[in-house]
Amino acid sequence: MKRKILISFILALMILCNIKVYATDTAELPSKYDLRNDINIKVENQGTRGWCNVYSYVKMVETYLQKTRGINYDLSEAYVAYSNAPYFGGEDEKLTSVSIINDSAVDVSNVISKKALVLESDFPNTDYSFNKTNKSKFDNAKILIKSFREIRFSKSEEVKQYIITNGAVQIHACGNDKKARQIWQNSNGTINCKKSVDDLEGGHAVTIIGWDDNYSRNNFNSNCRPKNDGAWLILNSWGTSWGNNGTAWVSYEDEWFNHSMQNYLIKGIESITLRGELNAILDYGVVGNSIQARILTDDKVESVNGWICENEYVYTKTFKEPFTPYTIELKSKTDEATTTIEINIPDENFKYDNTHQTSVRIGSNKMHLDKQDMILISFLVALAICVVIIIVICFKKAIHRRKSNNEADKKEAKKDKSKELLLK
Repeated sequence: MKRKILISFILALMILCNIKVYATDTAELPSKYDLRNDINIKVENQGTRGWCNVYSYVKMVETYLQKTRGINYDLSEAYVAYSNAPYFGGEDEKLTSVSIINDSAVDVSNVISKKALVLESDFPNTDYSFNKTNKSKFDNAKILIKSFREIRFSKSEEVKQYIITNGAVQIHACGNDKKARQIWQNSNGTINCKKSVDDLEGGHAVTIIGWDDNYSRNNFNSNCRPKNDGAWLILNSWGTSWGNNGTAWVSYEDEWFNHSMQNYLIKGIESITLRGELNAILDYGVVGNSIQARILTDDKVESVNGWICENEYVYTKTFKEPFTPYTIELKSKTDEATTTIEINIPDENFKYDNTHQTSVRIGSNKMHLDKQDMILISFLVALAICVVIIIVICFKKAIHRRKSNNEADKKEAKKDKSKELLLK
């Protein structure tokens, strides 16, 4: 009985897993991949500057643009660093001199808010004194990217699939761990660290550009040799004289890398909007006896006639009856970019009652369920299957037990009758 239930439960889980895979990605991953075979990747050298997080972040953006858009930008890390200093429009009060900026692991979180990405040719990676000439050079550098969204990872399969399709990912390689830092600084091209501290302030950041599932464990030094084969191919920002021409292999068993994986300290770029581009989608949901629609944009846009401004990125409108589809032209407040969006809600969505509430999302005017919804539905279906199977098995078991009891009763009755006959 227990065995049958276990088998049934496993089958249900298999069904659930298959649905999950279908809802995400079914592409088979290669055992070995090197992003350099697809795009050109420049090895950077941060020198004595504490900008590893800036260099790895910018490299992540550069490879995304080249891999997905065919745009080969050489972006300025210095512009990102100096954008933190108050003299150049930043808010970090401690960054008041060149030496302090160079010694600091400057914040990259303002890259999105300040759109601090320009060509290195417009703002070269060098030291900038705080004067009017350099401030003018900073202010006149042409901003290339208006907005972008990040994505984080916690599974190696997700990281691998992303690198193949989108480019490098940034990873927190190690914290303020002296042993780990020594291994990195003295590496001959292979790294396998033990994690000995929990301090995540500072440390070192690099980008992952590939992997090799069969990279031999024997390639590592005997004092840090992993138990199994397999390693990540990383790109550092310490120049071409470090490691293997600026790269190294980090074992799958590296404890710092696994710590970063488990704590979502690996990130990539989900989407980028360049200057001159404007994207928008229509999102709507049924609420009561009306449909609430929203126009969502990736840049601030001018007011939309007949729509309510929630903020400059979101405009809303309520529809109570079916209408003839129409288009709206949107115009960016940042630049001259424009785009059109079709306002089209199929008539069948207006067939509801007071108790009916639902929500759908539109992409190219096609309804689809979000991945989370599909996973939840899949789980409920699998759970229902398990319950049904268990009920059926228990019912059959009950019938079998009843039959067995009946047969036992009949046998007992025959014995009693035989005894009575013998007594007579």
